[in-house]
Amino acid sequence: MTFTTKIRVVAPVAGLTTPVWAMLISTALAGSAVGYYLGGMLADRLPKAKLHFIFLMGASLSLVAVPYLRAGVALLLKGASPLMVTALTTAALFAVPIVCLAALTTYIIRLHVQSLQTVAQVHGDFFAWATIGSVVGTFMTTYLLIPMLTISDIFLALGGFVALAGFLAIKTDEY
Repeated sequence: MTFTTKIRVVAPVAGLTTPVWAMLISTALAGSAVGYYLGGMLADRLPKAKLHFIFLMGASLSLVAVPYLRAGVALLLKGASPLMVTALTTAALFAVPIVCLAALTTYIIRLHVQSLQTVAQVHGDFFAWATIGSVVGTFMTTYLLIPMLTISDIFLALGGFVALAGFLAIKTDEY
């Protein structure tokens, strides 16, 4: 889920000002921090559980809900300041998928660490691939998905893809 798709959800109500972008980015970072903390806490307590399925399905369901909830959220916030609209819309629509996906990253790292000697390598490998995925996702969203699909279609497809990943993950015996 790139900032490009998030700003296209918020922009019709709040605009495209620098403060709106700052609020959007800050909300994403705060959700990530909560997710990383939650994922780390749960991974140490339940390292063999299939929590990654729960994280993926929570993200999936909340992503699929975005197209259906955004008009209602915008209606509830009609007349509020652009910054308030941005903060509340972003939190209402994106907090759950951001927290779930961030928790998943910490949880997956915990599941892949075999010994203390491999912690840094697992962490580095995971975030290298995650960053590559973010770059590819940003360019795909900007140059392929947005020109070809509606924002609603993008969120529905993303939610379906995350659900598919969850079902594939639950079938593996690797963990």
